[in-house]
Amino acid sequence: MFTGPPTTPGRLPRDIISQAGACFEKTGASRNGSKAEAVTAAECATRPTHRLMDGPDPLEPSSFRNRLNSRLLDARTLVVNQAVTERVAGQLTEQLTVLDAESTDPIQVLMNNAPGGDVEAALSVYDLLRALSAPVTILAGGRVVGAAVVAFLGVPASRRFALPHVRFRLELPGASLTGETAGDIGARAEAARERRARVVEVTAAATGQSEEQVESDLSRRAFEGEDAQAYGLVERVVQSRREVF
Repeated sequence: MFTGPPTTPGRLPRDIISQAGACFEKTGASRNGSKAEAVTAAECATRPTHRLMDGPDPLEPSSFRNRLNSRLLDARTLVVNQAVTERVAGQLTEQLTVLDAESTDPIQVLMNNAPGGDVEAALSVYDLLRALSAPVTILAGGRVVGAAVVAFLGVPASRRFALPHVRFRLELPGASLTGETAGDIGARAEAARERRARVVEVTAAATGQSEEQVESDLSRRAFEGEDAQAYGLVERVVQSRREVF
């Protein structure tokens, strides 16, 4: 049995259909929404994620991921644990926009092992973080490299923190020019120079370093713990997230 909003007789509620979609795909069950299949759909949507006696549940990863994402959003917490690509930037934009529209309560972001990404995508996250009404605090851990550093710098210095073994690295990905015409090479080189200039400008403004210093440090220097604090990347290094959130 399941409860939910009134629906057309003989049809499954939209939320049950959505939640049970992966289960139907795995089991091959029909999606015609007949009344006889309502219990099957509900069971798919509410099945346990841990089976102690029957072995691993093949649907557990996606089910766990959906519940985890829901709980994180309920806690106004986001996790960035991959490169800041266009896809990741798009997801962050959606999540941040929804949370900001809901209220101006603080938003927590844990950036843990974010190995680079796309500079343009990271700059879009940087701009959005600066435009939100809700205050955002970021705690960094592991590797934070290149484009991910740009996104990290989108919040004010007073709300940027790091765990003891963090490692920031300022760098830009190189562009492959193999097989390009002379005109293409020139255009790509100019675009790369513009991206580099924007990253230098953003990093200098966020850290208080001169643009000349940042230019010198790009791709040449990594910052760990106290060095990151001294450089202006973070407000301070903390031992526990409870010191921050």
